[in-house]
Amino acid sequence: MRVGIHRGGRLARFAHVDAQASPTTMLLPSLVIQLTFSDQLMTRVQLRGELDALTAGQCGEFLLALLDEHPSTIVLDLSELSFCDAGGLSVFVRLANRADALGGGVTLTGIGPLLARQLRATGLDRRFPVPDPPNVRPMRRRPAPD
Repeated sequence: MRVGIHRGGRLARFAHVDAQASPTTMLLPSLVIQLTFSDQLMTRVQLRGELDALTAGQCGEFLLALLDEHPSTIVLDLSELSFCDAGGLSVFVRLANRADALGGGVTLTGIGPLLARQLRATGLDRRFPVPDPPNVRPMRRRPAPD
């Protein structure tokens, strides 16, 4: 496993990312980014911790640099993401825009209930499909009292 620290210059300023040395891990103050290269066509990225104003900038730069150096489909595993704010949502959008321009794509997996609500509230569920929550029944309206 390789650990990358933000130092200076595109992907090299974060870590030497090598598909042969998978997984690669990058540590930020409250976020861990772990990369696993499945093949030339897909990179799995697991985010653990908080994707917020403190970490979104560096995370976004790292993922965009990764995409530029290893164009492919990126699968973001968010199952261990404990918090995501608007800065984090913008990382997903910027990454998806760049992937589309390069002929790849971005898929979000492991979306928790809070993040699913954020994606729906912002309309990003049209860009990143959100699974329906399990065991949720539609609310019934009670008739108005006479």
